Amino acid sequence: MTRVVFLLAPGVHILDLAGPAQVFSTAAGLGFDYELSYVGEQEDVLSAQGLPLRTATTWPALKPNDLILVPGWRAPT
Repeated sequence: MTRVVFLLAPGVHILDLAGPAQVFSTAAGLGFDYELSYVGEQEDVLSAQGLPLRTATTWPALKPNDLILVPGWRAPT
């Protein structure tokens, strides 16, 4: 199994999260061995569009073939 962990920072853009999450979720549904996880510094991460997202605050155990994705976000100005 390959774990795909999305690291969500405040201000994450929903489309930048949804696209890759959909790809890996669909691949898993087609029989590829992916497990998706969402991690953030806090349980509730507010997206750039104002939608709150719920995440885990602890990292899952990772192996060398696991993936960490950091979807797009914009630093506060």
